[in-house]
Amino acid sequence: MSNGQNMISVSKLFFADDIPLVVTLAEEIWSECFTPIIGEAQVRYMLDLFQSHSAIQQQLNNGTHYYIALLDQEPVGYIAFSKEANAVFVSKLYVKSERRKQGIAKHLFSFAKAYARFGDIKKIYLTVNKRNEIAITAYKSMGFKNIADVTKEIGEGFVMDDYHLELELETDKK
Repeated sequence: MSNGQNMISVSKLFFADDIPLVVTLAEEIWSECFTPIIGEAQVRYMLDLFQSHSAIQQQLNNGTHYYIALLDQEPVGYIAFSKEANAVFVSKLYVKSERRKQGIAKHLFSFAKAYARFGDIKKIYLTVNKRNEIAITAYKSMGFKNIADVTKEIGEGFVMDDYHLELELETDKK
């Protein structure tokens, strides 16, 4: 781009050969973001449970869509989402700390919105840790509303203590 701005692009994860990139991004981003909130032991457990090679492969096999954000061809974040009965669930939306506030999360999120609209789905939801103030602020700026508190045991004595956030998509008026 000639205006000095960085070029954001997105690549859909299709192949098992691409999974290690997501694993690497997850380890970096989750460790930086969540260790101060939930501790190193729970971060490691959750990475193994949700973002290991086998966990991601199983998610892909079960219909979860993964997209990787590239900033000037450098991988800087990712999103994962899936269709449920009458909503799209965004299970992951992460951007490297040094690349936040550059529109990357909104760019990634636009893929989940397009997917929902294509399927005539009017609602997107996600969960976010109650102490992750940066993410909560970002989601609220995108129009999400806090619907409920969600506490979920995930094994090994660990708990996810989250907010359930929802975004109602505007219907196209013709």
